[in-house]
Amino acid sequence: MLGLGFIISMIFNILANVLSIVSVVFFAYSLFTVARGWNKTDNQDLFNLTVISGGFLILVRIFDLIIRKATSYGFFFRPVLSLLLVFLAILVPVLIYVLAKSAGDVIYEDGYFNKLSDTEFLKAELAAAFGLFMGAIGNIGSKVSKNAEAKREKNAYKANNQTANDYNAYKYTQDAGDFHGMLKENRSLLLYILLNIVTCGLYSFYFVHTVSKDVNIACAGDGENTAGLLKYIILSVLTCGIYSIYWDYALANRTAANGHRYGYHIQENGSTVLLWMLLGWWICGLGYFVARNITIKNVNSVCRGYNNQNPIY
Repeated sequence: MLGLGFIISMIFNILANVLSIVSVVFFAYSLFTVARGWNKTDNQDLFNLTVISGGFLILVRIFDLIIRKATSYGFFFRPVLSLLLVFLAILVPVLIYVLAKSAGDVIYEDGYFNKLSDTEFLKAELAAAFGLFMGAIGNIGSKVSKNAEAKREKNAYKANNQTANDYNAYKYTQDAGDFHGMLKENRSLLLYILLNIVTCGLYSFYFVHTVSKDVNIACAGDGENTAGLLKYIILSVLTCGIYSIYWDYALANRTAANGHRYGYHIQENGSTVLLWMLLGWWICGLGYFVARNITIKNVNSVCRGYNNQNPIY
């Protein structure tokens, strides 16, 4: 039977994990809100949002440190990650402020900080900052809903009105020079892991190259394009790895949207993959492999469907 102390420790550790996830997401999305709204809305409220989310992130890291040490879960304690997040929470607002001042952008009016002693004024500033954050979330939620509805209508139209000409538009033959063999439909997570170990991670780049090529063939005609290896590497370097996450997100959305073309109902979209990749790191990194397995499974489905519709005799 589990002791009361152990149960309490587990509860506090779960709480620390949840707060850690919330703080990181809050800080990251706050920066996204600032990037989209700078000089378009009130810079003062945008900068306050950055400071508030950064301060919350620092407080959560301190709480996480206390919980980890108090419960003696040393193997879960991540000092390097905590220091990095605290460093970013301090550096990013400072960097934004310096860049804004050097560009001549106005953030705070004269005498602003003297007004912070007024409780009502402080409450109003906090409410304004959070208002921008919640407004941005609401706008994106509305946009996603509209896009999803439009895509459903478009997919339904294609499914109900597909003709022989549509079929031929998606058909690639060896004679046309567009397709030189059947698409690979037997990728596996186990093989992906083993080959990455053997090649010291280089296989992941080959995976991006082959998947982008096959998906662009299988999903041709949908108005989208999956970036190839060169673009993937360049943009991933320029964005410090963020683009690689977006690549997986966009790929999952594309395979989910095109599954109907080949008779597959693919439920896991970009949001599913993104959640596993970002939040799954908090369960010893296993979330990444779950996300990769979803990608492999869905890519196999559209490639298999393409091969069935375009057999080589």
